[in-house]
Amino acid sequence: MSFGLESRKGLRSIVSLALVSMLVLVLLVSAPSFAASPYAPNVTAHSSTTVSLFGGGAAVDDPVTTGINVTVSGLTNVTTSIVVTTETLNSPSTNVPAVSSSGNVFYFDVNIALPAGRSAPPGSNATIILSNPMITTGYILEYWGGSAWLPARYVAVSGTAIEGQVPVSSLTGTNLAAVEEQTTGASSPPLISVSSTSTSSASAPLPASVGFLFVVAAVVVIAISAAVLMLTLRRGSAAAKQKTHE
Repeated sequence: MSFGLESRKGLRSIVSLALVSMLVLVLLVSAPSFAASPYAPNVTAHSSTTVSLFGGGAAVDDPVTTGINVTVSGLTNVTTSIVVTTETLNSPSTNVPAVSSSGNVFYFDVNIALPAGRSAPPGSNATIILSNPMITTGYILEYWGGSAWLPARYVAVSGTAIEGQVPVSSLTGTNLAAVEEQTTGASSPPLISVSSTSTSSASAPLPASVGFLFVVAAVVVIAISAAVLMLTLRRGSAAAKQKTHE
């Protein structure tokens, strides 16, 4: 009877230890998701790059984080560097109305920051490419002009990527939208369909490390619990034998 009592006590201790270990693990893994985001609530991905200009031009390509490529030209008055920030959005930013469309709309944001005291000269443009596996022929590209959605120039679709040209002076933290069908509020230049396919994707792969960590942790907890159980049973058996001899 003493052996059974000791075994039950040991088993309860093991179960408690396993539960506490799993709780601590969940809290540790989940801690990053509870951290306050430095970005606006509608931002799903963010990338910022400082790039040097050569002949008034520069290019920034981020195929993994945001799936956005920005090529700048015509900044002949800037000889140092610029900061290009791209973001994917799940909705328009504050004070920006949604695009009027019954189809899919993919929102994103581009900000080209020039050195202090510099402004974008006339004729300076940015060719912007958004890659997204859901983009097909038939999409158009628009940007928010402060009071209305305006069509980008030279819009083209290449596989699952859409590109268009926007004046650099308009890209000061500007929402853009890849729209599945033409909106009623803005007219767009003819859409050019290109047969080549894109190798970029706007959707960053989901990390598998979290699931793997849970599996490893579960194996470790089970192994520790089994070892403690065996040790407890051996101690209980030894104690029972000792009392029997006495």
